Amino acid sequence: MRSRTYSFTSMTKKTSFPTENVDRISARLSLTLAALIPLVAIGLTHFYSENYGKKKSSQTTSAKNYGSDNRLAEFCSKNVKDNRAFVLFKYGTCVVIEGKKDTATIKNEALRILSKTATPDARFVCTPVEDNNLIVSYTEPVFHLRFGEDMNNNREQIESDFRRFLTESELADITPSWEPPFHAKVGLRSRARLLKDAQNPVISHIIAPRGTEKTSASETASVSF
Repeated sequence: MRSRTYSFTSMTKKTSFPTENVDRISARLSLTLAALIPLVAIGLTHFYSENYGKKKSSQTTSAKNYGSDNRLAEFCSKNVKDNRAFVLFKYGTCVVIEGKKDTATIKNEALRILSKTATPDARFVCTPVEDNNLIVSYTEPVFHLRFGEDMNNNREQIESDFRRFLTESELADITPSWEPPFHAKVGLRSRARLLKDAQNPVISHIIAPRGTEKTSASETASVSF
């Protein structure tokens, strides 16, 4: 499974960006998901391949309790384990919490990790998975799961407005003709969601192992692109 690490701010000079080929990304591709992202240590992409669509009702509650757009919650509910919980935020950011902890600790750790991860120039990794879906991961155990159907339905918008998700320094370092790959554009939009969740953190779900006190925020949102 091929992963790409995108870091726009590591390129500080305009000459660092290839101007002769707009299909090339300025991001560094030297680091893989396994080298950078802790999510690989917990086997998230493997879990996706092995478990998505399979039922694990003995470990968690039914996904029908997770609101109108329950796909991410359903995915997390199928990957929860005795020592792993997931905290989902309003705009689709998911934080993975390892170890047996009570609900209050899970919440506090998720908020701390979210705050640490959400920098305007945060590096991210895009990993294609089954069903044309995409996992966007960061340097902490934080990810977004982007669904192929949504990406296809919004492809024109994703392709055209990616520049509004770049920082000022990133914009200063690119040429007018420069464009990143499609997955990088999705990653930029995901990074914007990460920042929105960090600026005003609203937990929509805490998905924890059976035996842990369940907590679900009063606000559950269906988030579009």
